[in-house]
Amino acid sequence: MIGAVHPSISSSASQAGTATRFWTSTFGFALMQNLVFYLSTKYQFLLAHNMDVTRPVFQEQWFAIFGKYYSQYLYNDALRLSSTTLKNKVAQQALLLADTEIFRGLFVFGMVILLAILCYRPLKKTILSLK
Repeated sequence: MIGAVHPSISSSASQAGTATRFWTSTFGFALMQNLVFYLSTKYQFLLAHNMDVTRPVFQEQWFAIFGKYYSQYLYNDALRLSSTTLKNKVAQQALLLADTEIFRGLFVFGMVILLAILCYRPLKKTILSLK
């Protein structure tokens, strides 16, 4: 980029490039953090909403976790520890789903950019030949 500008403004171009890199990485990081928070909260709500005490899978998980804690702690402590453990498992699964969705979106974005880069030069030649 700097080699393509006039020498008198190369220092300004360098500063503009550095500022652009800084601000795009800052906005990109903030965007990813907000996406992770939003999607993990969304999936955590959906996963917790689908937990039904009448389902056999939930009952198996609950009694396995509760049995482990009830053998070592009092009943109320075992309930609290079991629910905390289950909430942590749901939060981990929600984060995994959120990350999967984000990386799928980044992959699609990358493929679109790759396609644009691959098509740029032939399109540029076609457009210039039409003039």
